[in-house]
Amino acid sequence: MHTRPIATPTCAGVPGSSGPERPEKIYGLTPRYEGGRLLRWSVSIARRGERFHQEFRVATYGDPEKAKAAAIAYRDAILKKIPAMSRSEFGTIIRSNNKSGIPGVSRREENGFARWCAMVSLPDGTTRRRTFAVVKYGEEKARQKAVEARLELLKLLDGWFVHHPDAMPPGPAPTAVVEPTMPKREKTPAGESRRQPSADKRVYRTQIKWSLRSGAQVCRDYWVAECALATGGTRRKQFSVNEHGEDDARRRAFEQRGAWLAQPPEPARRCAQQRSAGADAAKPQPGI
Repeated sequence: MHTRPIATPTCAGVPGSSGPERPEKIYGLTPRYEGGRLLRWSVSIARRGERFHQEFRVATYGDPEKAKAAAIAYRDAILKKIPAMSRSEFGTIIRSNNKSGIPGVSRREENGFARWCAMVSLPDGTTRRRTFAVVKYGEEKARQKAVEARLELLKLLDGWFVHHPDAMPPGPAPTAVVEPTMPKREKTPAGESRRQPSADKRVYRTQIKWSLRSGAQVCRDYWVAECALATGGTRRKQFSVNEHGEDDARRRAFEQRGAWLAQPPEPARRCAQQRSAGADAAKPQPGI
């Protein structure tokens, strides 16, 4: 009895197969095949916003290794001419979504309190932050402190910003931190603004739900007026539709908004007491 041998499939690059072996991955180089045959090496590198691309055909150089050597030489010439950025230099790039004009510095407002935040992303994937409350330092000083803190945080970034060892420039990365150019902020006299706040904005209708001691759920409709405080918080006043009616509650909310625009409100007494208590707690206490 005769048996036919079972044919095993071949795969390019697999040891023992009859197909050509695929070359190892090389930074910036991509082999291009057609019909299982290497035709050319493609070089594609991006440096400081500029992209470089060139093809090295095997037919031009007469040998795949010679074409690869020419491609590597072209790549290395670009890397030498335009070296990679250091991590600290990369950290000074202003992103498209940046609104402060300073990389890594942003203004945030949560729970009615504003603060300036300095942030840096470390190579291990963690993030370091420092925040400065507007209510404590004032708007300009909190912003300036965040900028200074960002410069200090940049010192934590050492080495080169590269994704492959072959892209690493020779020698150590520069340690000097380049201070970003501070955008000019024109100061306007107190009480003046280029854009006048609108009485039609920050007035809205909402529903408020709460639970009674009996466990019953209560839901009421309100018209709410809002006004931003100079300390960074927000003052709100609500008018019940159930008590005043739809039109009257809406009218009262707009009147309250207009009154606040004419005479900005003072911070709530409770907030002022909390800040005062916090300041007193920070003072050294005499020994007992």
